[in-house]
Amino acid sequence: MQRSVFSFLIGLPTFMLVLAVLAALVVPASLVGCSKTESTATTPIGLPPEDHDDDHGHEHPETFADAMTQLSEFKTQIQTAFTTGDPDDAHDALHEVGHVLESLPDLAGKVTEDDASKEAVAAATDKLFDAYEKLDGSMHGGDEVKYETIQSEIDDAFTTLQGIGK
Repeated sequence: MQRSVFSFLIGLPTFMLVLAVLAALVVPASLVGCSKTESTATTPIGLPPEDHDDDHGHEHPETFADAMTQLSEFKTQIQTAFTTGDPDDAHDALHEVGHVLESLPDLAGKVTEDDASKEAVAAATDKLFDAYEKLDGSMHGGDEVKYETIQSEIDDAFTTLQGIGK
């Protein structure tokens, strides 16, 4: 009986050590991979908020019309890159389009006071974020997305935005 008590005492520190090692591995692993709905949603496209440094050389649009011009240019670049089979050519445009989309609701508020129009801008902005995030994700190991499968979402959002302030 003394042997089993002794074995128990030797086994207890070993068990505690194994438990501590498991805890050290499991707890950090459970913190990786938060979804967009949690506090680490990407902003702009492809960048977590803590990595988003707003002072890195891009110009923010000052008017809604400027934003729409930039969005149209990025849309063309992104569409061309994906439809010609060179999606990596869209990488910078996908990042920059996120910056413009961030500013869009505030800029729309300067051209319209209509709540329905503001809500339409917010919905169209969300639709564009979702579509462009799908494309960006496909470039970074996510599911492959063909531009043609989300083109109507993008076109519908642009149609909505082009009707604002007119």
